[in-house]
Amino acid sequence: MTTLQKDKPRAAGMVESAEVSGAVTDVAAPALEEEFRRLADLWRAETSLCSSPSVKASHPAYLRIIGMGRSALPFIYRELERGDGHWFAALRAITGANPVKPDDAGNIRKMKQAWLEYLRQNESIPEASTGDSAEAAAAKSVQVRRQEQGNR
Repeated sequence: MTTLQKDKPRAAGMVESAEVSGAVTDVAAPALEEEFRRLADLWRAETSLCSSPSVKASHPAYLRIIGMGRSALPFIYRELERGDGHWFAALRAITGANPVKPDDAGNIRKMKQAWLEYLRQNESIPEASTGDSAEAAAAKSVQVRRQEQGNR
């Protein structure tokens, strides 16, 4: 299954992101971060007055972020660190995991900590203290995914 972002014109020389069977290929990290920012800003603007988590999680921009797959994880990680937004549904959809203990469900602080730890340990997302930018983290994530794909 291939997901391509085709609805937004790209500047000459920019590479579109594609996810093929879970492995990210041909990604231009700056373009990917720009697309994530655009979608996240749109999602926040159009759902800021909404109190329903299910309505927020079904917004088209949020669904497009989910469609970016694992390449969106470094950007979501940074959002979680800053405390911006509820990314838990997207994280579950992208990773297929749920590191939140049943007793911690609904406790945003504990949910956020569980996801940050999970992403660092399982998705090659470096801690912010390493000084890596989200762009560098995205590039590293792509490199790890390509190596994993080559080892299969």
